[in-house]
Amino acid sequence: MVNELFDILARLKQEGRTMILVDQNTHRTVGVAEHVYLMQSGKVVLAQAARDVSLDHLHDRHFAR
Repeated sequence: MVNELFDILARLKQEGRTMILVDQNTHRTVGVAEHVYLMQSGKVVLAQAARDVSLDHLHDRHFAR
């Protein structure tokens, strides 16, 4: 089911659709995203192009490691 959902998201992206996706599967989500925003306590603490996102840094910020 997850694979099917991400296939649909990739197809919608190719069609030029705009989406807001909130998900915890960062590896897959960053793969289909153009921009990544991380919010903590209602504030944006990270905003950058998906191609520039370091998943290690994202996880460190998200999980407060």
